Amino acid sequence: EEKRAFARRYGCENLAIANQGDVMAAARKGYQDMAPRTIANHGVIAAEDIDGLCRKLADEITAYFKSDAPADAKQFDKSHKSLCRSFLRGYNKLLKKHDLPEQAYGKAQKIVNMTFKYLYCFDDACEHDAWFEYCHMPVDSTVATWWKAEGITTCTISWTKLTKKEYLFFSRLARAWCQAHPLATAEGVSTRPLDFELVIWNRANEI
Repeated sequence: EEKRAFARRYGCENLAIANQGDVMAAARKGYQDMAPRTIANHGVIAAEDIDGLCRKLADEITAYFKSDAPADAKQFDKSHKSLCRSFLRGYNKLLKKHDLPEQAYGKAQKIVNMTFKYLYCFDDACEHDAWFEYCHMPVDSTVATWWKAEGITTCTISWTKLTKKEYLFFSRLARAWCQAHPLATAEGVSTRPLDFELVIWNRANEI
């Protein structure tokens, strides 16, 4: 139900991971979720340059789905780090070209994780289910507030400024929390971080 609600609200219905154009659309949505508006003078960057970054990410994520599904969380984390590193390298290179401030790993995880989240709500996501098994939660202010409320962390997190080390530390804590949650003992109930995040998102949206 959470997936359907999110898909309806954000236009993920009638889209398919098998369609490269739809994956590109998900990357573009993820870019806007990354909050580029918080970067002063971001508007000087040409739209085609931003599209180029999103296209590269879409191509890399498409390649991920065409490879073997990750066998475990460690293998997924390796792919995730590669995606984040690739995007952040290209993005900071583009920002430097326009004398704009370098961005932190927190921005990269947001576009990568949100792109996966949108794809997870596509019509053919069930055909690629194994590739979503170990996906991370997209970390933003809503998730950071929830993490603190649940005792996953006691510090206040600014997701846009997270370093790679900080992000990986907190994402692994969150994954372990999901697996230890009482829902983990309920038959047929998913404890995937992505599924938990969809529940968090829907509750925050209702409020």
